[in-house]
Amino acid sequence: MFATLISSCAKVTDCKDCEVVTYDVNTGKELNRTAATEYCGAALTAAENQDPVIVGDEKTVYECH
Repeated sequence: MFATLISSCAKVTDCKDCEVVTYDVNTGKELNRTAATEYCGAALTAAENQDPVIVGDEKTVYECH
């Protein structure tokens, strides 16, 4: 008789580093970029699905990699 032990305690969660980047709407030139912060799970999903924020001539987006 053989016994097989399977452990499923470890849960793998996808994580990415995300930066908040601001661009000039007219030229596409990058104006500002924050330091990368790691996002995982629901926070990553929220960051990746965040709509761009446009104020005047500036567009701010999350870029995750």
